[in-house]
Parts: sequence; structure tokens; C-alpha cells
Amino acid sequence: MPSRTVDLDLNFSKNPITSDVSLLINNNAIKRSLKNLVYFNLLEKPFNPQINAGLRSLLFELNDPFIQLDIEERLKTLIEKYEPRVTLNRLKFDENRFDKNSLDLTIYFSVSGQDNIDGTTVTIKRVR
Repeated sequence: MPSRTVDLDLNFSKNPITSDVSLLINNNAIKRSLKNLVYFNLLEKPFNPQINAGLRSLLFELNDPFIQLDIEERLKTLIEKYEPRVTLNRLKFDENRFDKNSLDLTIYFSVSGQDNIDGTTVTIKRVR
């Protein structure tokens, strides 16, 4: 039986029963972890500044297969190194949003020890 994964809900919503911060459990905790990895840029992660997806810098690039390959390689390397609980199955890009300086990316993954495939969608926008 796979171990239980627990993380804090970064929305800091209140648990109605315990009045404590709500928790994310199992796949929801892993989805939050994957989103955090995608959002990190160089030097943004305290005590581990080398975690770097660096995707915001690619938002003004032309939408071509080479950029998508670059994103796929960056994320594959990042997830393999910093999220060992999952296996990356596929990345899906929303082609319509890339030209508007934002990127919708769906990450399909399977959790170690489980057969089912789950996914989470991440939107990356240029911040002013």
C-alpha cells in the first residue's frame, strides 16, 4: 500500500472541524508540489535556490516546436530530480494561449506504486 502524502493548503483555508489550516492529501498534495516546481524561477526557493523551471522567460518567444521541446526537457529534468514520487507521462500545451504571453500546460503523471494517471493544469503568465 502506498504511503500517504500530506501537505499544507497554500490558500490557508480554515479546516471547519479543527480550525487549523486545511491539508492537501495524496494526489492533491502532489499536484500542488508539481505546480510549485513549475512556478519556481532561479533563486526563488529558499534553502534550495537552484530549483529553476525558468518558464516565464520563454513566454515572449515564438510558439514553435523547439520552444515546446525546451519546456518539456526542463520540466522532465526538474520533476525527475525534485519530485521522485511521480513519473511524468505527458505534457499537453494549450496552443491558443501561448501567443498571448501566457501558457496553459497540463502535466499528466502517475504516482509511484499506483496504476492510474492523474493530471494538473498550470497557467503561467507574465507578471509586471
